[in-house]
Amino acid sequence: MYKNIIKEMVPEMKAKIRSKSVPWITSEIRKLMNKRYKLLKKFRQSKDKNDWDLYKKARNSITKLLRETEADYWCKEFREAKNTKEFWSLVKKVQNTDVGPRIGALQVGDDIITDDKQKAEKFNKFFSCIGIELSEKFTQENLTSKTEEHIYRIAPGASYLTLQEASSIKSVCETINQRNSSEHDNITTREVKEMAGSFCFGLQEVINKAIADRRYPTRWKIAILKSSHKKGGKKNYRKLSSTFNVKRSQ
Repeated sequence: MYKNIIKEMVPEMKAKIRSKSVPWITSEIRKLMNKRYKLLKKFRQSKDKNDWDLYKKARNSITKLLRETEADYWCKEFREAKNTKEFWSLVKKVQNTDVGPRIGALQVGDDIITDDKQKAEKFNKFFSCIGIELSEKFTQENLTSKTEEHIYRIAPGASYLTLQEASSIKSVCETINQRNSSEHDNITTREVKEMAGSFCFGLQEVINKAIADRRYPTRWKIAILKSSHKKGGKKNYRKLSSTFNVKRSQ
């Protein structure tokens, strides 16, 4: 009963919810846009040429007005920019570089996915498993010359991968930069450099097996993400990715 009364006394209205309002569109411009839309609705019902001319005149007038007000807005913002940081921040806003193209609905099997979180999970699952699934197909038995030719064409460096000698690995270890910090392997670059003669034999086994299997060691892919402070403010940080120190001997 209550819902019937509300429906009768308070009619529903359709409204467009804007997540981010454009600053140069004033209330006067929005009224003109609403008037333009009403003229379009009127033409759709009547199909009269006069109604179409009225709508077209209003459309062209508002398009011109929007371009002028947007240009005035950005000119004012650039004039008020006090430093280069504010200037380039405005450039990004004008170019709209922070907003990427939205991903539409995805069809996975018989399911249609529209939720952004579910899309991200499907993409993560696909890209985390695709390498393993492809590597299982390329076994030594079914790896034909045509397949190898395709692999070498898209990854030319693969054709030059040869088994490494311990002496060459030792030479690389001895040239590692000692300024690199030790991370989750707890092996400092100084230790790698000073003990290159011992490290090189163990690394030779790992590197040659990876080359023979054409599979990169999984643990060497793991990295620790850190934030390093930069000049320019308390919140100005950059992201750093730190990997295994022994990995740098490749």
